Amino acid sequence: MAAMFTTAFVVVLLSTQVASQSSTANLEALLRDHFSTNRHHVTNLPGKMAARDFIYDTWQVYGMQVFLHNFLTANSQYTGANVVGLWPGRYTGTAADRPVLLSAHYDTMRDTPGVDDNGSGLAALLESARLITSQPCLQDYSVVFTAFDLEEWEQATNPGSACSSLGCGSKEFVNNILLPYLTQTGVSPADFRGAVVMDTIMNYNNSQGAQFIPGGQGFGATPGLENAYASISSEGFRGNFLATISRDPYDSPVLDAFNRRWAGLSNQQYKTQSLKIPIKDIVRDLPGNPYAQVYQALIRGDFYNFWAGNANLTTVFLTDTGDLRGGMQDCYHHGCDDLSRVTPERLTFLQKTTNAVTATLWELANGATCTDPTSAVSKDFKTGLHMTGNLVLPYAPSDFRFTVTSYSTTGVVMATFSNDTLSLQLTGRFDDKTLQLTLRLSEPTKAFPGQIDPLQTMAWVMSGQVMTAAKGNLFYTGEVQGLFGPQGGAVSFAFLSSSGNDTSGQGVSTLSIIFFVSSGILFVLAVALYASTICKARSLDEPFSREQSGAC
Repeated sequence: MAAMFTTAFVVVLLSTQVASQSSTANLEALLRDHFSTNRHHVTNLPGKMAARDFIYDTWQVYGMQVFLHNFLTANSQYTGANVVGLWPGRYTGTAADRPVLLSAHYDTMRDTPGVDDNGSGLAALLESARLITSQPCLQDYSVVFTAFDLEEWEQATNPGSACSSLGCGSKEFVNNILLPYLTQTGVSPADFRGAVVMDTIMNYNNSQGAQFIPGGQGFGATPGLENAYASISSEGFRGNFLATISRDPYDSPVLDAFNRRWAGLSNQQYKTQSLKIPIKDIVRDLPGNPYAQVYQALIRGDFYNFWAGNANLTTVFLTDTGDLRGGMQDCYHHGCDDLSRVTPERLTFLQKTTNAVTATLWELANGATCTDPTSAVSKDFKTGLHMTGNLVLPYAPSDFRFTVTSYSTTGVVMATFSNDTLSLQLTGRFDDKTLQLTLRLSEPTKAFPGQIDPLQTMAWVMSGQVMTAAKGNLFYTGEVQGLFGPQGGAVSFAFLSSSGNDTSGQGVSTLSIIFFVSSGILFVLAVALYASTICKARSLDEPFSREQSGAC
């Protein structure tokens, strides 16, 4: 038997500072306050969990959809956990999406604070996430941020060892989250726009002879590495560059975008060197290649698992070459990889990398030149709005309350949807071009009791168009996808705001807000009834009316 629900809809405008460049002060603070102590599950589990939780909480504040991707390890007492943050785009969840991804690992070896390896990558990851989520417009494609657990590996005989092969966390993510998610949304791996993996990216050293090249001239005679070797050797083997490792030409869309963005930034003393492996299918074709030993020495990071998971996953690796440069030849995986390695010169090097990778992500995600999304929103939507009425579902057990608690100047909407037994925290974006308000579960693995599969809960989406109805009213209509409808199908909705937008919530008229299966005749009749009312009283000069002016 269908139940009735009373709902409320409240909106408050927040102030969000929009930035286009990273800050060395922010990068230094991230390193000092969050990524300068050991992060190994045996030697400092509380420190590792503190870093993980900080990343999670920060991304949640930024309005991302965030979850922990938990996975089994070789240690039955330790469950691995990747932190995943989704910044949705206009086409997220559809076959038209072309996702991009940025990642860094957050674990360390047992005996190191891991400031360069990989606190530097984490600082860039967090700062890039801040910049991307500060943009006041909606990009076309999803931007995914991931902090991987258990990139570092150790012998299985070590007490408490959880991972005995490189990149256990990223392998689990690619095979059990990324590839299934692409299949679920109808996106081919070949249409994945690209991943950038960062690991140990701060150690700039311009001293002559600081850069060690394994294999020497043999390295320089290897196809794809000749130009880089010639350049490095001609400058006296200085560690004055960020290395990019890619498959040529298969990863060139991401590499070319990154190199172009890097070249457009200041501080030209910081260089890049492109190390290119001319093999697409690394798993199948690398073992038989005559230069396999040289190439294999370059493949030392989470990026390998993208290439191995599906050869069509375009991926580029960024690194300062780790234990091959300067003081890190001694400090790599040891106690002296600490805050003493942080200098103004290296922070500026890290800043340039952060700015270049952020601009690359935004370009690949089809981020437009931003305009203020709030310009398309009626003033009542910004300053306070109540929507009251009834919600109808064929099987729901009790009353629900729906409250939009905040609306930021970047178009981020925070909301709750709850009843006496269930409370869903929602986060979403407002698209000023299509006038779509789309909400998702802010923490998909925590949303429903007993339901922790992120692939299922990430499919829960509430999306509709906001239009101007009678003067002083807003009309919001669309569908909820996943878990609420019959067999997880779509459920349609139509919301109409209270007359006069009385922000006190007192003395306002109550109008029906009706949820039915999307194909239901009752929903069609309800929308028709509302449309008739709206067409009689529509104010065409209201911002939300511009796409609807010819509909009546």
